[in-house]
Amino acid sequence: MKEKLQVLGGFALAIVGFFVAVVLAVFFIKGGVWLSEKILPTLATVSGWTFAACLLILVPLAVFHPTRAFAGTGLYISSYVFGTCLWVMGLLLTYKLWGMFAVLLGLFFAGIGVVPFALIATMLNGLWSTFFILVFMLITTYGSRLMALYVLDKHEDGGSS
Repeated sequence: MKEKLQVLGGFALAIVGFFVAVVLAVFFIKGGVWLSEKILPTLATVSGWTFAACLLILVPLAVFHPTRAFAGTGLYISSYVFGTCLWVMGLLLTYKLWGMFAVLLGLFFAGIGVVPFALIATMLNGLWSTFFILVFMLITTYGSRLMALYVLDKHEDGGSS
């Protein structure tokens, strides 16, 4: 009888633990969505200014060998600004269009699944301008990172472009 009570108690504890984990995840996501709604306008502005700085300052500096290290580092850091803005936008769009379950599933895929889910959700809902903004941000994020690695590699080689 004691063994049956221990098994039953362990099962009950597992169920309670599961529900506590789900409640904590829901609170985490709700808080993350709330915070994302608050910071997205500022993050989008910072991302826009960063994009302008990349085009007008960092890319031209990447042409000259003495300034390549600075340009490459700046482009690499910029990719994180673009990626953060993309991820926050993906989180909000996934939550607004597909709900909590899709966000949980997206976060399950190493946290980056919310961006592909946002792309699919905007496409299926016919939000084409938003879809293309996400695609542009995705290209900007990985494009600036790849360009940064190329520029830094050229700097280390000491070669010209």
